[in-house]
Amino acid sequence: MNRVLKFCLLCLFAGPFSSLKGEQVVIREVMYHPPAGLHEFIEVENLTATIYDIAQWKVRGAVDFDFPVYDSGNHESNFLKQWERVVICGVDPATFRAAYGLPQSVRVLGPWTGSLANEGERINIRNKNGATVCTLRYDDRHPWPVAADGGGHSLVLENDSYAIDDYRVWRASSSPGGTPGAGEPAAAEEPYSNPEVDLSVGLPYINFDHRWKYLDDGSNQGSGWKNPGFNDASWDTGRGLFGYETSVVPSPGISTPFENPNAPGNDIITYYFRTSFEFNGTTQGTSISIDTILDDGAGFWLNGQWLGGIGVEEGASFTTTASRTVGDASEEEAIVTSSSPPLVEGTNVLAVEVHQTGTTSSDVVFGARVNISTPSAPSIVINEVLPQNGSGFVELYNPTGSSIDVGGWYLSDSASNLTKYRIPGSLVIQPGGLSSVGFAEANLSVGNSTVVYLTQNDGSTIVNGIDTAMPNDGRSLGRKPAGAGSWFLFTSPTRDAANSSAAELGTVLAINEVHYDVDGNIDWVELYHEGTTSQSLSGLFLSSRRDFSDKIPLSGAIGPRGFRSWPVLFGTGGGDEVLWLVDSGNRVIDAVVVEQARGRNFSAAYPDGSGMFYSSEVGTQNRANDPTREEGIVITELMVEPPSSHRDGEYIELYNNSSASIDLGGWRIDEGVNYTFPAGVSLSAGEYLVVAANPAYTSEAHPGARVLGPYDGTLSNSGELLVLLDSWGNLADEVHYSTGGEWPALAGGL
Repeated sequence: MNRVLKFCLLCLFAGPFSSLKGEQVVIREVMYHPPAGLHEFIEVENLTATIYDIAQWKVRGAVDFDFPVYDSGNHESNFLKQWERVVICGVDPATFRAAYGLPQSVRVLGPWTGSLANEGERINIRNKNGATVCTLRYDDRHPWPVAADGGGHSLVLENDSYAIDDYRVWRASSSPGGTPGAGEPAAAEEPYSNPEVDLSVGLPYINFDHRWKYLDDGSNQGSGWKNPGFNDASWDTGRGLFGYETSVVPSPGISTPFENPNAPGNDIITYYFRTSFEFNGTTQGTSISIDTILDDGAGFWLNGQWLGGIGVEEGASFTTTASRTVGDASEEEAIVTSSSPPLVEGTNVLAVEVHQTGTTSSDVVFGARVNISTPSAPSIVINEVLPQNGSGFVELYNPTGSSIDVGGWYLSDSASNLTKYRIPGSLVIQPGGLSSVGFAEANLSVGNSTVVYLTQNDGSTIVNGIDTAMPNDGRSLGRKPAGAGSWFLFTSPTRDAANSSAAELGTVLAINEVHYDVDGNIDWVELYHEGTTSQSLSGLFLSSRRDFSDKIPLSGAIGPRGFRSWPVLFGTGGGDEVLWLVDSGNRVIDAVVVEQARGRNFSAAYPDGSGMFYSSEVGTQNRANDPTREEGIVITELMVEPPSSHRDGEYIELYNNSSASIDLGGWRIDEGVNYTFPAGVSLSAGEYLVVAANPAYTSEAHPGARVLGPYDGTLSNSGELLVLLDSWGNLADEVHYSTGGEWPALAGGL
């Protein structure tokens, strides 16, 4: 809709952004209209390698907050470190931290006074001398992202290379709740290494960081210590890895340190370890394999019976040295295996002797991972997981050609307790179908590692499992396509729907047109698909409420560059209405504001999918939009900074480039300054019209010009958005000007 624009002295527009450089400390994220259960916040980030003294800085405007005064007892608290993010909020920091699940490493300050306005306002951050560090005027309407206005998302600074007080460098967060204290995911879909447990190897019942009883005094324990009934209460307890090593060892590293085996007087050859684990499956058809991080040799007994060893034979005494020498300990897989181990249902005891090559050995290391393989039956697979206590879930996919009822099957996060949660009733998954169980419902643990096992109703036949240290940042982990071996982290979990991200869908799916019935309510909504391939709409919803309580499920698909509409009944109450397109996790794919103009029954985006809506006399349901609009009036010249910054010299020039006279009564100049054209004003074809801050001053300076005014406000010297609206509230023309950079610098007060 933009036209060629004279920028004072006939200088021409040449680029999108001004030369204003971005600030060094910025407002990076703003949550001004949070969903239920969360809180407002402002995130401030240091973009540089410079440390800033932030004592007595202030937040002013939308809310008021004073940074603490200098604290000599806590020196670091007075500074904003290199590239650090700090969160400022309206509640006490402990409450905020608990609501968002923030670690202690993220600094949270507050509470502030006041609240962030949902309709938008200015936020100023000033240093202790009152100088502005950065400033932002946000809004809740297009061209600002509407998804941040109560849809659960935050505003996120997308481009910090320019001054932040510009809607063009902001977007909505990828996920509801935003990311206070952390950066946004780099991509909507991030490839991830396969987290599936290799059932042919087995489930890890004991891992390298397992807790053991141990004895490191070099004594002779004979043979009884290997038996399940041995009393090891006097032994020490620690977590793996164990030992002494000056070189780097594999993860998780040395957790329980031992004395230097080469220290004077230390002549220990043998170290003893005992632990227990629960096994509740069938022992028939079960095998075991043991991986180690070891220096030098070890022998293993299960329930008092010899399993095998490496560098140590059965019958070795406490003075028998290992038959191999290890330089630096590394992870070794399957050093001990057994196809018929002496497992028992219930408690099992594993005993280990670690032997040195001699009393002059310079290091000792021990850690073990015990994998137990039970009968498996490949069929249903885990397709997506979201490890959260609230909206978390485990999604299952049926890759077979037959329906499978998983009712009575089990979900667990513990190899020692595969029957932790029994799926109740009947849950039939159709061929190629999806179903899910809530993460909290299944009593699955949320922690550093995400572990899920799916077991058949016999309680021992494992069907599928995952074990991974995925990030707990609101993203789900899933396969794409369903059932495939390729895994991704998704910014938009899609429970019971094809895996994809709302951020990805938001680039191709858009709310495009609505129709109002005789009562002014919306009775159908049209979507536009900008993509080049067909897009499934399963798992997507339309809603007119910020809590999405009236959402309507969509189904089927929409073709490339296609249009499709759905019947709805969304009451408007006679005003504007926010419409939402969301996924199954209530992540916003698109959000728009529409408003009916009296006498017109359609609101349509133009161009299609642009988010710029026009009140229209005619509709184009399921076709390309061509709304009623006026394109004959254009903004052609601006005087934004007269000599000596004399506001009286400011003006905006309009031109009618059509072939007919146009009635301007009720038209408005909006955004940067405000002016409403009075009734009876028209502009003939080929005629110019000036709207001035001071009409008398401008008329005297430009004799013969047709001048109206005055307008309210002042044109920004650094640049801003100006919008010309017709009498229906439709966009007629707009320009976001600047002074300097690729815009003409001579217009900047020279």
